[in-house]
Amino acid sequence: MKFRPKDDHELENLSDDDLVAYLVEARDAGFDEEVVRGTGFLIFPRYGKQLGLIQKRVRSREDAEDILGEVIADMLRAAFRGQYTGEFFSLFFVIRDRRIADYYKKAEREPESAFESDDGEDLIERLVSTGDFTDESEAWMVVEEVLAAHSRRDCTVIRMRIDGHPAKQVAESLNGSGEGANAGMTPANVDQIYARFKNRLRPELFPEAGGA
Repeated sequence: MKFRPKDDHELENLSDDDLVAYLVEARDAGFDEEVVRGTGFLIFPRYGKQLGLIQKRVRSREDAEDILGEVIADMLRAAFRGQYTGEFFSLFFVIRDRRIADYYKKAEREPESAFESDDGEDLIERLVSTGDFTDESEAWMVVEEVLAAHSRRDCTVIRMRIDGHPAKQVAESLNGSGEGANAGMTPANVDQIYARFKNRLRPELFPEAGGA
């Protein structure tokens, strides 16, 4: 099939997975300018948010920019090598977290790992928003252990919610990619999955407080 460049309106209405497929088609057809343009539609809407999230975990804007650039490059390489099979957010999170872990290992940095429990607002929400919440921290290791008990779909839901995506957007993303199609994922389903995760996580993080 002959490649047909899409206009801005068409690109804006594509899902993440369809945008990635478009980039691959453009690259294979030799339309390098379309690869650049399509990448902009894929990355720019979430660039600022992801940069901020990474910066909280590495404490340097310059390092955060470098890491995000590497994540974007890794995503595109995976797509062009045929290693990308959908589930954009899942793959993005995996690559991002791996890059942050490499950041600490290469620089021999020692991230903070102490978290105190107190009353008031949601402790889990506070935990995941702190700059001390890194791949190398004890708390993140606990999170990964709890995540391991969940299905791949639920892990996608939980990671997106941890990163601050609203329940409605999470449901739409999973339904659009096919992850939640069989279950007809709704915002209420997303909230239930995330609530169950936090209920499991809380006593693991704060055993002295009886789960706080």
